[in-house]
Amino acid sequence: MARRKSRRKNSKRRTKQKLNLLGVAEAAILAGAFTQGAFGVQLVPFLFEGWLVKGTSATNMPNEISLNNLVRGVIPGGEEWSGSMPTKSTLWESIEDNLRNNGPRMVGTLILTPIAFKAVKQLTKKPRSMANRMLKMGQVPLTV
Repeated sequence: MARRKSRRKNSKRRTKQKLNLLGVAEAAILAGAFTQGAFGVQLVPFLFEGWLVKGTSATNMPNEISLNNLVRGVIPGGEEWSGSMPTKSTLWESIEDNLRNNGPRMVGTLILTPIAFKAVKQLTKKPRSMANRMLKMGQVPLTV
């Protein structure tokens, strides 16, 4: 008689997933490149200006768009799409102009950053493993 196939039990991870600092750095660089290319500002001003911080010089130039501008322009009954863009009449024209000016740099960054991080991870494998051991001994929930 044939043996019955046993069902595999779902095995849970024994250790909690740790925050990878290199992964966070790579994601921040990629997000910054995208916001610079599409919206004309770096990541932090894009996210926080108009919400947590009053508008500063980082988003007062033509074609520089913050998340606050996007939300206010999309919400029904919100302000008209003008905000800090006196030269362009629509959001899409502003984004198109930003992509025309910053697009090649953005695409280059989006392509080269993962390649560079992969190379750095290979070159620094041994020191990173030693640092991860020390972090593990100190019970710090991070990896390098």
